[in-house]
Amino acid sequence: MIRFSKPAIVLTVIVGICGNTHALANLVIKDLPFPVEDLSESLLFDSELDSSAETDISVAVRLLEAKEYDEAISLIKAFLDSYPGFAPAHEILGTALLFKGETEAGLRSFEEALRLAPHQTGLSIKIGDVLYIREEYDKAKSRYEMVIESNPEDSRAHRRLGLVFDTQGKYELAASHYEKGLTAAMQPYLQTRVRLGRLYNLFGRYQEALEVVEGYIDADSSDADAHFVLGNAYLSLNNIVKAVGEFEIAARLDPESPKMHLALGIVYRLKGDYEQSLSELNMVIKAEAGLAEGHYQTAETLLQMNRFDDAIRSFEKAALSSSNPVFVQHRIAELHIIKNQTSEAISVYQDLIASDQAVLRTYELLGSVYQRAGQLDNAERTFEKATTIYSDNPHAFYVRGYFYGSLRNFDQAIIQFENVLRLLPDDVTALRALSSAFQQKGDKDKSIEMARKILNIQPDNVNNKFYLASLYQGAGDDEMAIDLYEEIISEIPDHPLALNNLATLLASSGEHEKALANVRKAAALLPDNGLILDTLGWILFEQGKMDGAIVKLSRAVTLSSDNPTIHYHLGMAYYRNNERTNALGQFEKALSLTVEFPERVDAMARKEELLSQAVL
Repeated sequence: MIRFSKPAIVLTVIVGICGNTHALANLVIKDLPFPVEDLSESLLFDSELDSSAETDISVAVRLLEAKEYDEAISLIKAFLDSYPGFAPAHEILGTALLFKGETEAGLRSFEEALRLAPHQTGLSIKIGDVLYIREEYDKAKSRYEMVIESNPEDSRAHRRLGLVFDTQGKYELAASHYEKGLTAAMQPYLQTRVRLGRLYNLFGRYQEALEVVEGYIDADSSDADAHFVLGNAYLSLNNIVKAVGEFEIAARLDPESPKMHLALGIVYRLKGDYEQSLSELNMVIKAEAGLAEGHYQTAETLLQMNRFDDAIRSFEKAALSSSNPVFVQHRIAELHIIKNQTSEAISVYQDLIASDQAVLRTYELLGSVYQRAGQLDNAERTFEKATTIYSDNPHAFYVRGYFYGSLRNFDQAIIQFENVLRLLPDDVTALRALSSAFQQKGDKDKSIEMARKILNIQPDNVNNKFYLASLYQGAGDDEMAIDLYEEIISEIPDHPLALNNLATLLASSGEHEKALANVRKAAALLPDNGLILDTLGWILFEQGKMDGAIVKLSRAVTLSSDNPTIHYHLGMAYYRNNERTNALGQFEKALSLTVEFPERVDAMARKEELLSQAVL
């Protein structure tokens, strides 16, 4: 999603005269932050003014419309000398003063109008608007909340309150009030919809962003920000074609806005139109040479074009003005890695560390580069330093733990994951990592202990049950494993892996028909899973059905050609079927794949037997 600042919007203050009733006349205060379409409530009242007074009010309104503010103020003040209790005149005076830029005096006039007409909620909202303009957001919020307290369905007050929360960065509250402001509204209020759509995009609610805006504009709409919001939503939903269309409309409507061309530069790159992407991004750079995002996105496009040196130069320009220069430096280092310039990448990370700009991610990336380069001592020192500096950050210990795990140094890995639990006692990810480390170390009891803790924390999680069941199965506790697999299947009857593993255990206990029913169901659910077909084939083998076993195991070998056990099983089926040459080929294949698998000793013995028979 492309982010952008809130659109420039304007406040509408409306006054007017119509016979004996004061109606509304659109008078827009330029550059104030409220929508033109969001008109203030009419202040209607029965007038007992004489004709001369009514004429004075009418003339004052016309002077306002003609932007003759001083004359309007002079006339309305004279009127108030004769009619000091006439609330609409105070409102008109406040409006004129606002237009003239005298917000303090205008506010006093609105307050006086409200004192005289306390039930006119439109006045309370106008006072809130002035307070908002003066950036007195809490006071403005109080005014809008007072209106809502007296009338919870006041849509204008909700829309204004939403804007206050939006400005303060309280986006969930802002969205809630925007929604309420639109629910009870009789008009579309497009600008409010655009703001709400922007927040939906921010929340990841992209479909809702489309729904709140899309039906209220078309290709001829003149609201660039509305199309921009739609473009963001489509982009986040991976509908690149529609995103391009919306951003193109937005850029045509607001061609001077860098953000429109920036968005186009990004979507053209995603579309694969790199030259057009560079063209749009160049417009961004020409408009705002110091805008880091323009250089950054240019670098990303150049990267896609394999113009690595040019990309690095653009990233370097981006880093000069970026609010997050460390992230940009990381991208430069990644480019060096792509170019197989390991030493240059290491230098970038080391420079960040030396300049005290490094973050935890810097150490993580540097350690990974050292590790890939085979510099394991440097990698270990880097990860160790990260856990020293960021001793209160569990991620630092995660990274160090996974490093040791990759080296099969499970004792050290366990220490690091236990450090994570010291900071996050119920962290399921750390418990799972610990369980795996204990399992690979050969400590099955501790592995199961960690898995049981996970299940205690998340008792309804089927994946946790399956993991624990598989550990019981690996530890030879078939009874506990069977109970858990059956519990999983009772909750999810079509759980193919639980069905498969249960079938394996049932077959081991001699319940071949029940096992066969389970594994056939698993195979129907995942017909291209080599492991499940291996289970099915092996059960058929154990039943003495060699032809069927060979068919299923041959398919399993095709799907999982790197699994030595499956090759061994197929070899045994051929062996039992007296197809010695085929059997020998499968045993040799199994032995060539790895030096460690459960059936290795038997596979070696079968191979030697068949070879000796071939010599004889």
